[in-house]
Parts: sequence; structure tokens; C-alpha cells
Amino acid sequence: MDPFHDPADDREGPPLELAVDPAQARRQMQVTTPRRPPFDPSAALAPSEEHGMSAPLALSLGPLFRAEHLELRQVRERLEAWTGWETRNRYDVRAPGGTIFLEVAEEGEGWLHALSRNFNPFRRIGVEMMTLGGSRAMRLERPWTFWLTRADVFGWDGTKLGTLEQRFTLLRRALVVRSAEGSVLAEIEGPFFRPWTFLVQRDGAEVGSIVKRWGGVLREMFTDADNFAVRFSPALTCPTTRQLLLAAAILIDMTWFENRRRRRGGVWGLLSE
Repeated sequence: MDPFHDPADDREGPPLELAVDPAQARRQMQVTTPRRPPFDPSAALAPSEEHGMSAPLALSLGPLFRAEHLELRQVRERLEAWTGWETRNRYDVRAPGGTIFLEVAEEGEGWLHALSRNFNPFRRIGVEMMTLGGSRAMRLERPWTFWLTRADVFGWDGTKLGTLEQRFTLLRRALVVRSAEGSVLAEIEGPFFRPWTFLVQRDGAEVGSIVKRWGGVLREMFTDADNFAVRFSPALTCPTTRQLLLAAAILIDMTWFENRRRRRGGVWGLLSE
């Protein structure tokens, strides 16, 4: 016999009752699946997204990722305005309030590059897009082309964002925006009867536009600096596509408007006609 055994322990007591309601316990055991946002295939192809940037760079490029529209304003030098001698292409990129947040400049200085710019419309072009703090935001490279133009676009970290390819059409101007893997992210088309307008479409729906703005009589006649409005629809949230469309506005100016400026010849050309 166990000297420590208590006979009272052998008596059966009432069953223990659960303090938790069974229905409540079942509800707590159920696993709920969080609702996912609609899948955007282009968003998965963004190698140079905002979350991978440094804090100052992400802050500087905030308008590019979130604004509904931007302005690409060309900077003209006096020599080019008066003589028509083509100098380096330079632009300011402005947020909706007019604040400059990117500076864009074509590479190449000196007489050899100047001669190439004025007499070789098929030349190779490199364009750097920098923040006001001096950090690289993007880079556009257009190789030597004889007919249909194309350009590769690279992000701040040197990662290829995608390619812009001119598509052959009889009556319209067209560009295809492709990801680094070759998938079509958007298509840009300029209607025949709207020579200053380029509509951005994705899966048949318009998601943006690139429009050359009227700069006024004096500006158009003498300086002929091209200004573009780049508009994004609320559905266009992919950082890569937005960056490629800004680069497309620069390529559009160099492809369809640069030759017109060269033919006009500046103020001296106007006075000599």
C-alpha cells in the first residue's frame, strides 16, 4: 500500500466543462485567405523598382512613380536658336507643380559629335537622366540605325528596363514598349491627323499619352524647343512601364521632331527664306 495514497482520489467527480464555446473555437480555427489585388503582369517585370533604391533617389523620382502627368521641356541654347546648328539635346522633367526633378542630357561634346548631330540623323545616341542631386535615374541608348529606330533603356542600377522599337506602319507613327525579357508592355501610336499626339495603349485600352505642347508663336518660330506632356492613367502603376514611357517621349522627339528642327534652320534660316 502506498503510504501517500489518498482514498478520496479514487472517487469519480463531475466531468470537466470546457470554458470555450465550441462554435467560437471552430471560428478561430478557420484559416482565412487574404484577398489579393488584381495581377498586373508588367509589375512582375520591374527590376528597378522604388523599393530597391536609396531613400534620396526614391524621393527624387516620386513624381515619376506616382504623378498623373509630367512635362518634358527641352532646353535650347542661343547658338542653336539663332543659327539652327544642332547642339546636344537637353531636357528638364517637371512634376505637375512645375518643379524640376530630373535633368536629361545627350552625351558627346566636341566638333566630331557636333558634326555627327548635324549631318548624321542615324547616329548612335546616349542619353543620361540625372536627379538634381547628381544621381543617375535612367539611361537611354540608341544604336546606329538606318531605318526603323530602337533604343534600350537602363535603370538607375544599370539593369535593363526594356526596349523601345519603332514599328512599320503606312500612315501612323508607332513604337512598341517591351520589357527586358521581350514581353509587350504597351504600344504607342500617333494618329495620322494628330501629328503631335501619341496614344499609349495596353491590351487595347488607352493607359496614357505623349503630346507635344504648343509653345507659343515666338517660341515655335524662333527657338522651336519641343515640350511634351506625358500622361499616365490611374491604372498604370508599374514603375518600369512609367520609366519606359518617359524615355519614349525623348525618343519620339529625336525621331520625329529633330529633323524638322534641323530643316528649319533657326532664326537665320527663317530670315533667309
